[in-house]
Amino acid sequence: MSVTEGACFIDEQRRGPYRLWHHEHHFRPAPGGGGVEMTDIVHYEIPFGWIGSLANALFVRRQLDGIFKYRYRQIERLFPATAGGPEPSGAIPAPR
Repeated sequence: MSVTEGACFIDEQRRGPYRLWHHEHHFRPAPGGGGVEMTDIVHYEIPFGWIGSLANALFVRRQLDGIFKYRYRQIERLFPATAGGPEPSGAIPAPR
């Protein structure tokens, strides 16, 4: 894990279900001076060649998008005064 205090941290999978998992969490003051803007950038790759690509197209990417949308809703619920930012746009499959 890599950390830049007050600005960013990165987690990477060393072992697990993904061939590659690189997740950046970025934080900066929200425009207008109220709160913090949080941005995630995720690069991932599924193993197993074309079978992994098919699994990604059929359900993995949708599942990851659902996880980030769930987290977005929970943050809105916990911090209603700062709600209203853009919904997550999804994880990015790494290029092959």
